[in-house]
Amino acid sequence: MKKGIVKRWLVNSIIYIGIVLTTLSLLLSTVVMNYYYGEIGKELSNYSQVYKSYLHMYNNSEEDFMEFSKNYIQNFPSKDLCEIVLLNEYDQVVMKASGFKGNGENIKNITKFSKDNSLQDFTVWIGRLNDGEKVIAAIQPTISPTGVYLGSIYYIVSLKYVDYMISLMNLMFIFLFIFAAILIMSYSTYFLNGIVSSVKGVSNITKGIALGKFDEKLEKRYDDEIGDLCDNINYMASELGETEKMKNDFISSVSHELRTPLTAINGWAETMKLGASPATMQKGLGIITNETRRLSNIVEELLDFSNMQNNKMILIPEKLDILAELDDAVYMYIERAIAEKKHLLFEPPETVSPIIGDKDRLRQVFANLIDNALKYSPENSIITVSVQEREDKIYIVVKDNGCGIPEEHLPKITEKFYKVNNTQRGSGIGLAIVDEIVKLHSGNLIIESKEGEGTTVIISLNALKNDEE
Repeated sequence: MKKGIVKRWLVNSIIYIGIVLTTLSLLLSTVVMNYYYGEIGKELSNYSQVYKSYLHMYNNSEEDFMEFSKNYIQNFPSKDLCEIVLLNEYDQVVMKASGFKGNGENIKNITKFSKDNSLQDFTVWIGRLNDGEKVIAAIQPTISPTGVYLGSIYYIVSLKYVDYMISLMNLMFIFLFIFAAILIMSYSTYFLNGIVSSVKGVSNITKGIALGKFDEKLEKRYDDEIGDLCDNINYMASELGETEKMKNDFISSVSHELRTPLTAINGWAETMKLGASPATMQKGLGIITNETRRLSNIVEELLDFSNMQNNKMILIPEKLDILAELDDAVYMYIERAIAEKKHLLFEPPETVSPIIGDKDRLRQVFANLIDNALKYSPENSIITVSVQEREDKIYIVVKDNGCGIPEEHLPKITEKFYKVNNTQRGSGIGLAIVDEIVKLHSGNLIIESKEGEGTTVIISLNALKNDEE
C-alpha cells in the first residue's frame, strides 16, 4: 500500500512506540540501578557504623586504630561479599580482608578521590578500579580527637554481577514492552483495516453517487460512527435519487407546459395565415393572447425559482391593503372558475390592518394558491378565500373541497420539483416559490389537507399597527 491510513498509522506508531520504549527502558534501568546501588550503599553504611561504634572504645591513637582495624578485618563476617581494605595515614594499604598487604595499585582511583576531597566522614564512591572493574566503595576515614588523620577503611563491592542482573531485567522489560507493542499494533492494525475497508466502501459508493448511481447502498456492518456514516450516505443517495427523479419530472413537465401553448399559438397562427372569417380570427387572437400570457407566467415562475435558488429574490416593500390585493387576485380567476363550473368565493371582512410587503410578490402567492385550488377541485366544488385578523397577525385562508393531499406527501409539498400527481399540469416549483416569498415577508405558510376531503392553506403575516412606522 503506497498510500493509506494504515501505513501512515504504522510508521507513526513505530516511531512513537520506539520513543516510548526507549524512554521507559532508560527510566526503569535508572530506577532499578539506583535501587540496587542504594541498597548496597546502605549495607556498607551499616558495616561502617558497627566499625565506628567499636572503634570509639579505644583511645583513637594510631596504634589502637591499627590494632583494632586489623582484628576487625581478620574477623569481618562478609569477606565473601565485599573486599575490605585498611589504609594508614599515608593512604598506603596495610591489610586486606585476605590478610595480606598489597601495593594498592588497583585502588588508586579511590585513594585519589579520597585525597582530592579531604574526606572527614563516611562517603560512598561509585566508579572503576584501575583494572577497569566497576565497583561501589564505602570510605570510612578515622580522625583522632585531636584532629589527626589516622587512616581509612574501604569497603569495596564489585558491581559486575549487579550490573549483569540489571541488564537482564532491562532486557526482560524491553522484550515485554515489544511483545505488548506487537500485540497492540496487531490488534490496532486489524481494527484499523476494518475502518479503512469501510471508508473505501464509502469512497466507492460516493464516486458512484457522483456519477448518478443513486440506487447503490452501503452495507452497515457496525453500529457506531461508521454505521451512522453509512446510514447518512444511504439516506443522502436516496434523497439525491428522489431529487434527480423530481428534477427530470420537472424538466419533462416544463417542456410539456411550454410545448402546449407554443403548439396552440403556432396552430392558430398558421390557420390565420391561410385566411379565416372574422369570428375565427377573433377566436384565434384570443387563444394566442391567453397562451402567450401562460408562457409568460411559466417563464416568470422559472426566473423566480432561479432567483430563489441563488438567494437573489428581492422584495420592494410598501404599505399595503391586503384586502385590495386579494380582491385583484380573486378577480383574475372568476372567469376561469365559471368556465370550469366551480364556485370561487371571497369573504372579506369590513377592514383589516395594513401590512408591509411587496404587492406583486404577494399577488403572485395568492394567484398560485387560487390556481392550485381550482386545478385540484372537481366541478361544482367551492373554493373560499377569507381573511382574519387576530392580535398582531393577519391570516389569509384559501380553502377547497377538492381531492386533498395524502398525509405522507404533506411534509414535502413545499420542496422544489415535488409533485403529488404527475398527471396534473404544473412545474412543481410553485409552492416552493410561495413558501420562500412568505418567509421573506416574515410570515408562515401552513397547509392542512385530508385526502378526498380538500385542502386548507393558511398564510400568516404581520399586521402594521397605528403606532408603527
